[in-house]
Amino acid sequence: MILAGGDDYELCFTASSSNHSKIIKLADSLGIPMSCIGQITKSNNLVILGLDGEVLDFKETGFDHFS
Repeated sequence: MILAGGDDYELCFTASSSNHSKIIKLADSLGIPMSCIGQITKSNNLVILGLDGEVLDFKETGFDHFS
């Protein structure tokens, strides 16, 4: 449900890994909880890992507004 259930309203953004410590420091100073949820790679494939670090076989999709 977390990945395909909808109604998740969080701000997501990408940033260079070279800025990681600056972003964490800024978030801490503002009292904003922040989590790293992934990384951009050169692969065209989406890989989803479970909490144990193992690849999940994920076939669910979100709501299709155009069908």
